[in-house]
Amino acid sequence: MTARYELIDAEKANHAVRDMCLWLGMSRSGYYEWRIRPATAERRKLTAMGIRQSVGRTGVCWDNALAESFFSIHKNERLNRFTFASRAKARRQFVRYIEGFYDHRRLRSGLGYRNPLLDQRLR
Repeated sequence: MTARYELIDAEKANHAVRDMCLWLGMSRSGYYEWRIRPATAERRKLTAMGIRQSVGRTGVCWDNALAESFFSIHKNERLNRFTFASRAKARRQFVRYIEGFYDHRRLRSGLGYRNPLLDQRLR
């Protein structure tokens, strides 16, 4: 339940609290009660350090979807096709994949199925 309230709190600039509570099946009064709760010691410490805590929890994917997509692509295109003799070799292969292929040559659907270098030249 807390994860839903945190999502509402994080997205209240983009959507009305009333609508988000309706969409998520939460009560508005419950949200406002949660909002004025006393902060935990951990949250106070993070706030004092200028850190905003992630809304991500088990089953809540809104704030890490990009990272999840990247690692899914990497696993399917690279890791599942090789067996590595050591962690160091796996790490080198991972870096080689990112710097040599993923960042420069891989076609991206968000760029009209062009690679990032071509897209930058066309701008």
